[in-house]
Amino acid sequence: MKDDMKAKYWFESKTLWFNIVMTIVDILALATDMQIGGQPLAIPLAFAHGAGNVILRIWFTDSPIV
Repeated sequence: MKDDMKAKYWFESKTLWFNIVMTIVDILALATDMQIGGQPLAIPLAFAHGAGNVILRIWFTDSPIV
C-alpha cells in the first residue's frame, strides 16, 4: 500500500457492493430461468457483472479496504 493511500472500511467500497448486488441478481436470473427474447438472461448478466467489476476497479478504486 502506498503511503498516500487512505484505507476505507469494507462497507464503503463501491466495487464490493456492486459485486454483492450483481451476484444476487445473477443467482436470481439462474434460479428463475429469466429470459429475454427466448435467450437466458444469465449470459448477458455475467458479461455485465465482469465488465462492471473491471470498470469500477480500474477507474474508481483508489484506496484499499480494511
